[in-house]
Amino acid sequence: MTTTVAAPAPVSAEPAPEHRGILALRLPDQWELTDEQLEHLCQLNPEWKLERGHFGELVVSMGSGGASFWITAELIIAFGAWAKSVGSRAFGADSSFNVKDPDGGEPMRNPDLSWLSREQLEAMGGVPPVRGFWPICPAFVIEVRSPNDNLRPQQGRMTDWLRFGAHLGWLIDPQNRDVWIYRPDQGPEKLERPSTVAGETPIDGFSFDFEPIWELVDRAEAAASETE
Repeated sequence: MTTTVAAPAPVSAEPAPEHRGILALRLPDQWELTDEQLEHLCQLNPEWKLERGHFGELVVSMGSGGASFWITAELIIAFGAWAKSVGSRAFGADSSFNVKDPDGGEPMRNPDLSWLSREQLEAMGGVPPVRGFWPICPAFVIEVRSPNDNLRPQQGRMTDWLRFGAHLGWLIDPQNRDVWIYRPDQGPEKLERPSTVAGETPIDGFSFDFEPIWELVDRAEAAASETE
């Protein structure tokens, strides 16, 4: 395993970015995409990942594809068990968060995996909101790159999470077998095909074995090349 440090991807100031696998729909100024409307849209379209962008646009992307769905499930199982053991909670992509962007706007995001500390849960009364979205930024998030995702927008998304208030983030890139670690006030750190990644503040004590993940991706790609 080798480790390199790279500069963070710049975040575009332009509204409604267009990336492969992502569709951002600009809405008329008089159309305010409220929490209630967005929640209803999410319920009506469970096969799509729907979010509210920085400028109030409706951001539509496909759900996890390829091995990324399996990877996300394995992470939720492992991390969820650890989180429960320390009195906190982990959530999957069906949990959504209203966050405050210090540069303006109130995006709604639903990361592939998110974590609320015990202190965050206690501040929220220990229960999820009855309606709408969590009005808080997770302390830790994981995003898994899907086959339809370009890497650069995913890197910008991780930079966003830190700006919103997350204390740590992992971006998992199965195609390249990389794990990117995002920390506040630092450039991202790229781990090339790491065997194990150990948690750090605020998730000290957690670690995840990535070898079965990379082996699965290796087998999937080998099987796909045989059928071409």
